[in-house]
Amino acid sequence: MVRRAHDELEHGRDVARIAVQGRGERPLLQEVTREEAECEEDLRTQLEELEEHVCLCLITINRSRRMVAHEMTGGSLQPTPQH
Repeated sequence: MVRRAHDELEHGRDVARIAVQGRGERPLLQEVTREEAECEEDLRTQLEELEEHVCLCLITINRSRRMVAHEMTGGSLQPTPQH
């Protein structure tokens, strides 16, 4: 997921370089603007997916830590409420 987001960012940079090299040609700038808008939306979606995935991973890690602590104490820990 990180690689995909990085690739999307690099693509945006490449498109911006093309625009700079085009020296302000109107059709090229219009196309670059359109492309950048699409790339921005794709990148935003990918970053939201990545954020959700990281949060789910952290929840799983914390749940596993609680289970291990519970096992190590012989089951004497009180379970914490799930949110």
